[in-house]
Amino acid sequence: MSSALYRASLALLLLSAPDRSGTAGQVKPPPEGAPRTPALERLLEGGGRVERVATGFGFAEGPVWDVAGHLIFTDVTRNRILRWHGPDQVTPWLDESGGAYGLARHPDGGLVAAQYGARQVSRVDQEGTFSVLANAFGERPLNGPTDVAIGPEGAIYFADPRQAAAGGRDAASAVYRIAPGGAIEAVVDDVGYPNGVAISSDGRSLYVSDGPAYELRVYEIGADGTVGAGRVLASVQPWKRGVLGVPDGIAIDAEGRLFLAGPGGVWVLDASGGRLGVIATPETPSNCAFGGADGRTLYITARTSLYRVRLKVAGAS
Repeated sequence: MSSALYRASLALLLLSAPDRSGTAGQVKPPPEGAPRTPALERLLEGGGRVERVATGFGFAEGPVWDVAGHLIFTDVTRNRILRWHGPDQVTPWLDESGGAYGLARHPDGGLVAAQYGARQVSRVDQEGTFSVLANAFGERPLNGPTDVAIGPEGAIYFADPRQAAAGGRDAASAVYRIAPGGAIEAVVDDVGYPNGVAISSDGRSLYVSDGPAYELRVYEIGADGTVGAGRVLASVQPWKRGVLGVPDGIAIDAEGRLFLAGPGGVWVLDASGGRLGVIATPETPSNCAFGGADGRTLYITARTSLYRVRLKVAGAS
């Protein structure tokens, strides 16, 4: 894809996906009255203070804690992957990311990247070399993957939403599975715009956020890797007028709770979809991931900035 076409199609994606546009450089106060329950309060350390640790990005996405003890994340509009390793310490890791959005840690210590711009899913080794895992399904090129998750047995799941307005990408939205042996199959085709994907730590549940529908859906994964029919786990509607955002990236803690980037902040749900409340963020979040030495820091990418909040529970291993 030419750089001009990539920039044009990326702009269409950011504008057409619900509430992805944002106002670059402008940080608004957190939405007032974000709902919380005593169950959520018990999970938050230090009152749940959300700290901005870095800013100045075009569109931050795809956070993942790497084996070296750094946070890796993408800056989508600037086509790069960055490394955060302490206060005011953000350094480029890759200057040409292939339009990467979501990232996941590969079992071998590398990364898997959903590359919207390159229309592929790739493994990225420690030296930053890409190896393509999927760029088509049958004879049809992928639309442009936006998020990726890896199951405990090594299968890779990725979201490929329809982008009809972006450079002629008109294949239907789907979530795909790449088996450990490399075979690709479509496992979810009933989501209008799959934003985020996550796999439970036991490998039995696939979670998919549907932006336009303001829903989080769940699908049972069989022992043979087959994915069953889905159901709505939770409705993720803004709690009042003016609260921006749609359900997007997902993180899971060690006890199975879901942390979903959504309207006004990170929505916290129990494994049954019960709403514990929202960790409000100054900017509309796109994704989140657990990290830190003890795994109890939730890092949140939100438009132009990277935030973090301390919790009393660690992320799923």
